[in-house]
Order: sequence, then C-alpha cells, then structure tokens
Amino acid sequence: MELRKATESDYEILCGLSVTESQAEFVLPVSDTWTEKKAEEDFYVICLKETDAEELVIGFFLIDRSFANHQTFRTYGDLGLRSFFIDKARQGKGYGKEACFQLGPFVKDNYPQSEKLVLTVNVRNPKARALYLACGFVDTQQLYLGGPVGPQHILSLSVK
Repeated sequence: MELRKATESDYEILCGLSVTESQAEFVLPVSDTWTEKKAEEDFYVICLKETDAEELVIGFFLIDRSFANHQTFRTYGDLGLRSFFIDKARQGKGYGKEACFQLGPFVKDNYPQSEKLVLTVNVRNPKARALYLACGFVDTQQLYLGGPVGPQHILSLSVK
C-alpha cells in the first residue's frame, strides 16, 4: 500500500469511488471534495501496489494544514485529517486499517514540524470511530458541535 499526493490524472478514478449508503451522509461526493479543496489542504490517494508499475487507487484523504487555526482545535494539534475515504468495494478487507496505521509515520515524514494529527468523526459513525481508535488515535473526550450532520468526537494521534 502507498499513500501519495493526488494528481490531476487521479480525478477520474477518484470520481468512480463511493461509500455505502449508510456512510454517504458523513462524506461529500468525491467530486465536491476535489473541487472544494482549500489551498491549505493537501489531497492524497491511497493505492494498492499491484506491480512496481501498476497501482489501484482505493481511497483518499486530505491533510488540513490550517486545522490548528480552528478555535475549537487550537490546543489539540496542528494538522487535521479530513475525508478519510475507502471505496465501498475495498471495505472490510483491512485496507482502511492499514492506511490508517500508515498515517502517523506518513505525517511524521511529510510534515516534520507537526506533533499531532486531529480529526472529527460523527457520533453516529461508530465504525469509523472504532477504526481510528484501533489505529492509535485517542478520544479527547470533547465534542465538536459545529459539524454539518451533528456532534463529532475529536480524536488525536501523536506523530512525534
């Protein structure tokens, strides 16, 4: 598995990815995530390496370099994880967990100035929360109440 910066040539493949119906309320459509990306957000793809020359894009995520500017998160960390997304055809096979476990070392290597990776996960999305906790994220025991579909747990991962 490889985590790498997304390129324009990934767009069409990414637009073919989707989540289950029960997960759809928690994520934007891929095309919206791509087009609404802010300058301070870095878009990455999650790939399975089929051979040295071939890969299969199975998901994506964004690293938000402005997350620390958010009033609620100021004391929790300086990078945000947004839109962690695994295609529904690849879910349940351990790929999400493998990619999630790679996030700490990935952030440490690519954002060496950062100490924490912070995310929010909707309180009605217990499977996603359980995945993040299994991968080393810690629940801050606080809720973010400004989410578009309700309260969200605030989780953080030390990357130092």
